[in-house]
Amino acid sequence: MSPTRFAVAGTAFAAIREHLEAILPGVSVEMVPVSRLREGGHAAEVLVPAMSRVDGELMDAVEGLRLIQQWGAGLDGVDIAAATGRGILVANVPAGGGGNAESVAEWCVMAAIAVSRRLPVLQEGPAAGRRGAVPSAAPWPVAPPASSAWAVSARPWRSACVPSGCA
Repeated sequence: MSPTRFAVAGTAFAAIREHLEAILPGVSVEMVPVSRLREGGHAAEVLVPAMSRVDGELMDAVEGLRLIQQWGAGLDGVDIAAATGRGILVANVPAGGGGNAESVAEWCVMAAIAVSRRLPVLQEGPAAGRRGAVPSAAPWPVAPPASSAWAVSARPWRSACVPSGCA
């Protein structure tokens, strides 16, 4: 049986190739600019969009295509109706329950705290080579004003930081 062929639409995410080859020994992974994929002449059972738009024309250009596997949660750039009409399966990485949405929400809270404490200003001293230098407007921990409070929604599809009042 011949190895499964993957085509990654784009060349910007080299980690995709490295990861697939590490966890799926013997697979063939080719990273191809979308413009070259559209010209035809490429064969793959699996297409990884890698932030590229995938329409019916692109699907037709990849010989033997059976699955479009989005590397992330969104499928905005994939024409699902065109894939369905061609008998091509479409899959993605679910966002809810896998930890990604929760991680993003945690990062948002951390970023809000860092900004409220003026962390970027604190980092200016060391970045400029001034060891131990504290800017004259010392950004000691200060709570943000009530109007800029943040809330984390409990809904899986909105598990991200949103201004209070919008949740």
